[in-house]
Amino acid sequence: MFRGIRALHTSAASLAEKKVSLSFRKEAKGFVKRSKGPGNHKNFINVSSTTLLKKSESHLPDLKPQNLTKNVVTNFPNDSVKALHHLGSFRKGQFNEAFSRPVSLVRDATIRLEKILQKALTTDSTNTRIAIIGESGVGKTTTLAQFQSMAKSHKAIVFAINNADNFVDGSSDFGPSALDTVEYRQPMVTRKLIKKFFKANKDELNIPLTEDIKFATVKSFGERKGKQQDLAFKAKENTLFDVLNHAVHYRGDLSHCLHFTFSQLSASNVPVFLTVDNFTAFTQNPITAYRDTKNNRIYFDRFEIPSLILRYIRGDDKFNKGGVLISSSGKHKSNDTLSVALGDKSYEPYAKFGDFDRKLAATLQNLEKFEVPSLNKEEVGSLLQYYLDQGIIHNEKTDEINFESFRDNKFFYSSGNPRELLKSCTLNYY
Repeated sequence: MFRGIRALHTSAASLAEKKVSLSFRKEAKGFVKRSKGPGNHKNFINVSSTTLLKKSESHLPDLKPQNLTKNVVTNFPNDSVKALHHLGSFRKGQFNEAFSRPVSLVRDATIRLEKILQKALTTDSTNTRIAIIGESGVGKTTTLAQFQSMAKSHKAIVFAINNADNFVDGSSDFGPSALDTVEYRQPMVTRKLIKKFFKANKDELNIPLTEDIKFATVKSFGERKGKQQDLAFKAKENTLFDVLNHAVHYRGDLSHCLHFTFSQLSASNVPVFLTVDNFTAFTQNPITAYRDTKNNRIYFDRFEIPSLILRYIRGDDKFNKGGVLISSSGKHKSNDTLSVALGDKSYEPYAKFGDFDRKLAATLQNLEKFEVPSLNKEEVGSLLQYYLDQGIIHNEKTDEINFESFRDNKFFYSSGNPRELLKSCTLNYY
């Protein structure tokens, strides 16, 4: 039987030709996810803090120096609440979404702060250097926001740093500074601060310049080289508003603009307040997460903005009118640096560096202690009555309760802590 033999080919093997793709768009098959609203790309905390949960307008007096009455719940006024939002004075987790506008209670601490503000409006900043302290959740950030709001009511300028952790936690870029006064800069943090400062203080920045400043032209990648024309702002002809209005759109380094801004604020007669929240980030982490070229961790005052803050606390630089306020945070590990500086603890010569920073404590000795106490029964009662009127409290049978007994129970459960009180009123029990 004859069998055929398969022929062998010696030509080179080649792949199959690629299929030509069609130029028109193919229809998506299956389930297509659609956008369902403003919270679509946010987690729960961000959604609850910013969208769709606010109550109807409540009729409350505004928090203004002429309206301060003890144990009265007030609204932050419209003319300052926008500025405080830009400055980051209202935080997530404060349950501000439960109200049409952020509210606060006028306390003894508020009235004491108003007296400090009145003095600061007519004296230089070396006479008003305040450290706001207190236990976690007692309302230090809210107290600082009250001060900022009252300062804005007096047409003062507020430069607010709402989280000092940003300078030490290694979360931002950094590099060598071109200035002689500091070693390192944090360009993105500086840019964000200048932008927030400009948005919050636009109406008060018509301050004539006392010296010139230039911004070098920054060319985009791939742009043809040519003669660079620097943009100059002239003394007496331009204002600080003109400079910052250009700076927020400028693509280059803004370190020189930051220091120029502070020099102009120091030279003006407009009241200026420098406020720093979570300042204890510097006492807990004086050695930052950033490292130099020798892989050594960097001390925080070698960065431009922390160095600037310390200069105003020490009094090396000052505002002609205004002050400096810092606030501690309960989230940071407590150590002896701030306590020794404020006179609450005695100096321990053999303390470890992690427990006591002698260099920083020497600077902070210039601060005056301002302690925020826990709520008393009358203050708890004022808040509870407002929460009941607004329908904030939904986990109690409010139509059957005796108010005094209800107030005493809430005071006992919260120990007079405002954060714990609000949690007990707004969160469901499981």
